[in-house]
Amino acid sequence: MVERKQKKEEREENMQGSIYKRLLKDGTPRYYAVHRTPAGKQKTKTFQRRKDAERFLTNTVKMVQDGDYFDVKPQLMGDLFDHWLSHSLEVNLKLGKVKPSTAEVYRSTLKAHLRPFFNDHRSDRLTHDVVADWMKAIADDISDGNMAPKTFNNIRGLFHTILKWARHPARGYMAHDPLLGIEPLPKRKVERIFLEHAEIEQLLRAAEPPNDTVIHVAAYSGLRRGELFGLKWGDADWGIGTDGGRLRVRRSNWRMTMTTPKTENSFREVDVSRKTLNELEFL
Repeated sequence: MVERKQKKEEREENMQGSIYKRLLKDGTPRYYAVHRTPAGKQKTKTFQRRKDAERFLTNTVKMVQDGDYFDVKPQLMGDLFDHWLSHSLEVNLKLGKVKPSTAEVYRSTLKAHLRPFFNDHRSDRLTHDVVADWMKAIADDISDGNMAPKTFNNIRGLFHTILKWARHPARGYMAHDPLLGIEPLPKRKVERIFLEHAEIEQLLRAAEPPNDTVIHVAAYSGLRRGELFGLKWGDADWGIGTDGGRLRVRRSNWRMTMTTPKTENSFREVDVSRKTLNELEFL
């Protein structure tokens, strides 16, 4: 009986805590990482793999030693995502720290790329193996041409932001970073196709007013769509003589809502020809 018990339960102790190994009835091993909180309370966490238990124990003991330890309050990732939306994204949107267009991209990215895979996982059990399975699916999409590296980098960046928010001691939804070691992908050079002058003129002849004017100003000014529809009469500098003038970019129109341009560098003045300015007179 004693020998059988020793085979079913092994214990490894060191200055960082303890790891128990126990065998289930079918012989499957389970590893129990044991540590003490700063208050002296003993806590245990179960893992399927030894290296996950060791990683958890190392990180946890380091936090205790550094004074950064806090009790984790695990949640389903779906609930965690909901909390982040209402307590972080929506708040920053109202404070003007996030643009409405950016907030909409975050919501759609969360819905399409993070919720389907992570919603039902508990925050404290979101291991590197789970993320590795997700990365395998991402790699397949990129390999098949269904996702660009830049898209993955945007998804990863949003996920990193949410997980960092979740690890804040005031929330304590998780204590580890499951994205550790998942680096952004190098961006691929995309060959852009530009219309020649003759092709633009052919397009303009086929367009009906006022679309022809909108297309003309877009083609010959290089403004983004939101910047183009955010222009006001006061933004046009008609200049002197026949050389042309400038368009001042000061705002952007996103879904009928006026906001600021994308970045600080987007506040600018764009040189345009007299012909382009004359086109604006027909609006």
